[in-house]
Amino acid sequence: MAPAFRFVIVGGGLAARRTAAALHEYGYDGPLLIIGSEGERPYIRTPLSKGCLLGKEDRDSIFVHPADWYPEHDVELLLGTTVTSVKPRLSHPDYN
Repeated sequence: MAPAFRFVIVGGGLAARRTAAALHEYGYDGPLLIIGSEGERPYIRTPLSKGCLLGKEDRDSIFVHPADWYPEHDVELLLGTTVTSVKPRLSHPDYN
């Protein structure tokens, strides 16, 4: 059975990572779900555009965290998925 997520973070950028970290810092210790339309884990766009694409930095330098950070912190990534609506009263977003 899939875990019940009290918090679902829509969007996979740096703000998503900071939101997940803040929830943990303020005492939340349950599972989190980050839903992002891009197919990669959260990354920082400035290093991507200014370093990686110009060949000055390696690809791993753009990611907010290494891949193993997410399961270690009970954060599930649902990538390549677009949220189409949010229904707070039903406690889940619709996505495809």
